[in-house]
Order: sequence, then C-alpha cells, then structure tokens
Amino acid sequence: MKNLNQLKSEIQKSGQFFSVRFIKKDGEERFLRGRFGVHKFVKGGVSTLKNDNWNFFDMQDGYRSVRPESIKEVVFEHENYSFNG
Repeated sequence: MKNLNQLKSEIQKSGQFFSVRFIKKDGEERFLRGRFGVHKFVKGGVSTLKNDNWNFFDMQDGYRSVRPESIKEVVFEHENYSFNG
C-alpha cells in the first residue's frame, strides 16, 4: 500500500489525470478530477498555496488545493487508493 506522499509524487511525475475524493472544511464531501503541473492561466507573482497541499488543475473548477489530511480516496491509473483522511 502506498502512502499519500508516495502516491502524490508518482502522479506528479506521470503528468496523468487522477481523481480525488475528500472532505471540505465545511464537512461536505467533494470529488474532483484533474492533474498536476498545469501552468496555463497563471498570472505570476508569489504563490500563497501550501506546498504540502495537493495543488492541481481541476477540469471543471480551475485550480484547486486539497489538504492531504482530508483526502479519503484517490483514483489513479484505474487503481483505487483509500485513506483515513
């Protein structure tokens, strides 16, 4: 079983799409599909995002940041990875 950091690193290196299911700060469950490494539409300047978070481009909502402790499930290369987030 891969831990969350190993999985994040593998996904970033691949450049492929993935899905993530997590719990938002308000307690609502959310499902996003996107990929790391997208820089289109970035205006420049200093990023205010935390490096520990999963910062990626979602297909419907644009750029998103997910706290790793809130992640429940990741789907990557047709494999489901569940976490206790």
